[in-house]
Amino acid sequence: MFTFISLFGISFTLTILLAATAIYTYKVVSNPIEKNLYRTLFLKQVIFTRDHSMTSGPVMAYFIESSVKTIPNTELVSFCGGLCEKLTTYLNNDRIDIDTKITDENFYKAFTFEFLEGRSYSKEEIESGQKVVVICSSLSKRFFGESSALGKTITLNNETYRIVGIVKDVHKLFQTAYAQLWKPYNYATYMTEVQKKDFGNSAFLVMVIAKNKSQFESIRNQFDQRISWIKPPDKFQIHARFETSFDFIFENFIHSSSFDNNHDHLYRMISIFFILILFLMIPLLNLTNLSVSRIFERSSEIGVRKAFGATKRQMIGQFVYENLILTFLGGLLGFGGAWLLLKGINSAGIMEIGSIGINLRVGLYGFLVIILFGVISGLYPALKMSKLQIVDTMKGGNK
Repeated sequence: MFTFISLFGISFTLTILLAATAIYTYKVVSNPIEKNLYRTLFLKQVIFTRDHSMTSGPVMAYFIESSVKTIPNTELVSFCGGLCEKLTTYLNNDRIDIDTKITDENFYKAFTFEFLEGRSYSKEEIESGQKVVVICSSLSKRFFGESSALGKTITLNNETYRIVGIVKDVHKLFQTAYAQLWKPYNYATYMTEVQKKDFGNSAFLVMVIAKNKSQFESIRNQFDQRISWIKPPDKFQIHARFETSFDFIFENFIHSSSFDNNHDHLYRMISIFFILILFLMIPLLNLTNLSVSRIFERSSEIGVRKAFGATKRQMIGQFVYENLILTFLGGLLGFGGAWLLLKGINSAGIMEIGSIGINLRVGLYGFLVIILFGVISGLYPALKMSKLQIVDTMKGGNK
C-alpha cells in the first residue's frame, strides 16, 4: 500500500507537471514554428491617455518607423496584421473565406516556415506594389489538386494575386504565425501614413527579436526613450509596452490595469510561481511523511544494522537510494502518463494545441523533478532515523 500510494502520488504529479511544461514550452519558449520565441518581444497595442480618458488600439505605421525600427542592437524587427482577415474567393461557384494575414518581408525570418515550393516575397516586390502571396499546402491542394500552384493566380475580393510560395500548414495554436494565405502590406498606404504621422488607420502587431534575452531591458529602455519624443495630437499622452511571450500568452492573468503599476505586475508573476511551487510541495511533503512512517516501521531492522556496525553515512545512503528507486519508477509512470495525456489532447483537439509532445527540454525538467523528489523525501527521514540510538530503534523509535 505504501508503494502504491507513493507511486501514484509521484506519477500523477509528474504527469500533470510534464504535460503543463510541454504546453508551456511550446507556447512560451520555443516550438517548430516559433524557434526564436524565448528572445522575442511583442508590441501589440498603443494606449493614449488624457486627463481621465483612455483609448487604445493596435500599433500604427508611424509608430513602427519612428520608435521601433530605430532601436539599436536588435537582430530583427517584423510586423504583421494582429488578426487574420477573412478574404473571399470562389471555387466552382462556391464561396470560400480564407484566413489571410498581412505581413512584411521579415515575417518569414521571424518564424520557421517550411517552404514546400517557391519562396517568400521580397522587400522590392512589396515596395513596387506587386500582388504576390504565399499560401499553405492544404489551400493549394484544394484549388489546384496535386499540380503545382507555383506561379498560378488566385482572386481575393476581386483582386488577382500571383502565388510565389507554398508552405506547410501552420496550426492555429501558433496565433501570430497562423494563416491560410499571407500577403504583403500595402507599401504606398504605409508610407503615406508615416509621412502624415497618422495615428489612427493601420493596425499591426510588432515583433522584435533580440540577440539574446539579456538585451530585453536595454531594448525596453531605448523604446521608452523614443516614444517620449512622439507628440500625439490633442495633448494625449502615449503609452506602450513590449511584452514577452509569457506576457503575451498569459496576459489575462498577469496584465496590470495600468502601464505604470509595475508592482502589481510583479505580484501577479510571483503568484504564478508560488502556485507552481505549492503544486510541487504538496506531493513532496506527503511523500516525505510516508517515508518517515515507513522508516519507523523498519526501526528494528535499522537497530540490527547499527548494532552490526552500519555507519550513519551508510544508513542515509541506503534510504536515499531506496527512495530514488521508488521515485524513478514513479517518474517512468509519469512520463508515460504525460505522453498519453498529450496524445489524448492532441487527438481530441480539446485545447487546439497541435501535435505537442515531450521533447528533450521537457524530459530534462522531469528528470530534475524526479531527483528532487527522491533526494528530499528520502534524505530527511534518513537523517532523522540515523540520529537515534540503537536501543531506541529496537524499541520502535521515538513516538
